[in-house]
Amino acid sequence: MSDEYISLSLQPVKGRGRVLDRRMRRELANSLDYLKTKLRNDSADTNSGFRQQIPALDDLINLLRQDSKISSAVFGSYYALVFEMMNDSDGNTIREKLRQLLDSAHTVSNITVRNLSIDDIGNEERLLLYRKCFDTDPDVQYGFSSPSPDGSHTAKERINDAFELMKHSIPDLYDEITGILSEILLASTSGNESSAYFSGASSYQLWGAMVLNADMERSVIDMLGTLTHESTHNLLFGLTVSEPLVLNGSDKRYQSPLRADPRPMDGIFHATVVSARMYYAMQELFKSPVLSDIQKRECESNLGMLKKAFYDGFAVISAHAEFSDTGREIMQNAHQYMQEVATSGAAA
Repeated sequence: MSDEYISLSLQPVKGRGRVLDRRMRRELANSLDYLKTKLRNDSADTNSGFRQQIPALDDLINLLRQDSKISSAVFGSYYALVFEMMNDSDGNTIREKLRQLLDSAHTVSNITVRNLSIDDIGNEERLLLYRKCFDTDPDVQYGFSSPSPDGSHTAKERINDAFELMKHSIPDLYDEITGILSEILLASTSGNESSAYFSGASSYQLWGAMVLNADMERSVIDMLGTLTHESTHNLLFGLTVSEPLVLNGSDKRYQSPLRADPRPMDGIFHATVVSARMYYAMQELFKSPVLSDIQKRECESNLGMLKKAFYDGFAVISAHAEFSDTGREIMQNAHQYMQEVATSGAAA
């Protein structure tokens, strides 16, 4: 698979996750190259202090263009830097955000699973960065907090077991998800009255990362579904570098069949594709000879709910979505898959 062509198939494609990760890193490197020139030329005040940071920034740009995954905090720190630049912040603030970006740069070889806590993250400013980047829903605030020790321990076991099951039962999905992900953060609901309960979350500002509620009880089947759910958001982020999924304004809201509150079209699109990808995962998992009868019944139960969720979401999208070319093809592929499964005598 080349960088020039990336399949928009609903089903996983071997190697696609790694190609997307490489493209996202190179796109970030190109953006940092541009920002370097802008910062250098913007003003004498910014330029004088910034000169000392250029070698480290060049090292980061070169690192991003290599073939190793990098911490998702690099992406989050980049967005924080751009935010300050777009708001014409003073030179000291911009240099501080650049320092945080440079400090976050390190490669990762395997998916890191750790708590969203000061002990695991290492410093307060990066912990706040993760929380801020994950908490981007304009309609809901989550207020992530550290998970309980028991919840964290159990969640890590479930994640390992789910990946092992996925590796042997749905190898292409395993290949794609592990190609995309760099880290899984474990958190809990803060408990504040203003904070919403969450199962998991992903953010376009944190490529390759997801946060899961470690204090939520999950079976191995549930955890495999959750990993599929959140990684699908990352997949869609990676497939829409050049254009959005839909052209509907982000301020417009539509009645969502998947959540009680009205949602922007982009959110309904994401949720609908997520439902189809989870359906695919449960459908493939149902075929696995290693599942117990109880686990098979769990898959069957999920299939029925996911099928309804997809078609409910698809109805809203068909009526109201203003597609980009990319979004139209992704949704057509998802709908085609669901139709083919319906006519093939599949489990649900």
